[in-house]
Amino acid sequence: MTTLRPYSVRVFVPSGQPDDLIVIEKSNWTGLGFAFPRSSISAVKSRSEMQQAGVYVLWGQEEDESLPKVYVGMSDAVGNRISNHIGNAEREFWEHTAAFTSKDGNFTGTHARYVESHLISLAGQAGRCVLQNSQDPNTPSMSEADKADADSFLQDVLLCLPLLGANFFSELRIRQVRQQVADAVQPAEPTQSSPLMDDAGMFYLRSGDGDRAVDATGYVSGSEFVVLAGSKAAKSEIPSVHPSITKRRSDLIRRGILVDEGSFYSLTRDTPFDRPSTASSTMRGSNSNGRIEWKDAGGKSLRDVEKDSVLERP
Repeated sequence: MTTLRPYSVRVFVPSGQPDDLIVIEKSNWTGLGFAFPRSSISAVKSRSEMQQAGVYVLWGQEEDESLPKVYVGMSDAVGNRISNHIGNAEREFWEHTAAFTSKDGNFTGTHARYVESHLISLAGQAGRCVLQNSQDPNTPSMSEADKADADSFLQDVLLCLPLLGANFFSELRIRQVRQQVADAVQPAEPTQSSPLMDDAGMFYLRSGDGDRAVDATGYVSGSEFVVLAGSKAAKSEIPSVHPSITKRRSDLIRRGILVDEGSFYSLTRDTPFDRPSTASSTMRGSNSNGRIEWKDAGGKSLRDVEKDSVLERP
């Protein structure tokens, strides 16, 4: 598991308007990050940094999609390449941009292609967006030293992207949750797993029967609630369910993440939701308060667990 370390960033707003271009610098990094809306590309592309090699991410949300669409690209002149997407019918979804170049000019097109290929792969694995790249680019052939430099640049990009509103590449934290529990709990027998190792940090949603039966497991990960693969969702929806939940379920079904198992639907992969209530409503096919309905192994609601956690802190 990657060791998390504190780091600092410096944010600069050249125009004085926080919804315009934002420049981000990270401690101990030669790279530069830029976040800006589509409407600012004409002004941004003329900056000297944007005439260098770089990698970029375009994203936006369309009305008929429950997840944002994302496109990852690179160029030897990243500003010009981004501006070329204006007027491209396949990129009409694009409203936001994050781009990365370097302060010293030592980040080359080969480095950018390497970072691009890994970002595309990570986005596909994370499942937090609808990836618009038609194919994965080949990882370029590089010297051992150049590969090390590109890997280091990639890790810093991954630390900066969520700060710029582009949290599409982060791996779900289930492995970290399991490892944290394993580190904290010593099983009674070496060959047996402790019940706490299976239950710590997990919440459960179990209700209904027939085509309304739900049996789901999930956990809190930062600002998201993640429902685990194999969780069972209700096959039918109640008539009064919010349209956004119907759209969410339909999108998951269309993408093969929620699959028909006869009398119920089943999740094929760990799936992040923006709120516990979105998760519980999607799994139930009805409007629900996730902070009340998700419960730990002892039957305590997520709301009460959060309240107890706050009260226990000094």
